Amino acid sequence: MNVSLTVWAVTIGVIALLLIIDLFTVSAKPHEVKFKEAASWSIFYVGIAIAFGIWVFQRYGSVSGTEFFAAYLHEEFTSIPKISTPLGLAVIGIILVTSTIASLVKTKSDPTAKAHAGRVTGSKGDEGKNS
Repeated sequence: MNVSLTVWAVTIGVIALLLIIDLFTVSAKPHEVKFKEAASWSIFYVGIAIAFGIWVFQRYGSVSGTEFFAAYLHEEFTSIPKISTPLGLAVIGIILVTSTIASLVKTKSDPTAKAHAGRVTGSKGDEGKNS
């Protein structure tokens, strides 16, 4: 995935802007955070992540989009204190294995990807063949 410097600058700028807004609005006055407020902010930030993931999916393709969502889910799950339980680790494993299987299936169904994979690994079946 080739990401331009402009895209990086805009992404970092938006994140910095969100942090500044949060710092000067919500965090400006210490207060007891109620469930409704916490849920609203959580939904807001998860919504931003989902919108960004959809943008990555559309702009850079399904592989990059899937990788973003797999990494995002991994980060979300590992931030939960009970993730070190066997069930939590199994959930993470299932997510990662599923994304790997999806990329393998795509490679097998795309003849050009399969031929490229053969050249990269140096399999004997692709020697002397022209693409």
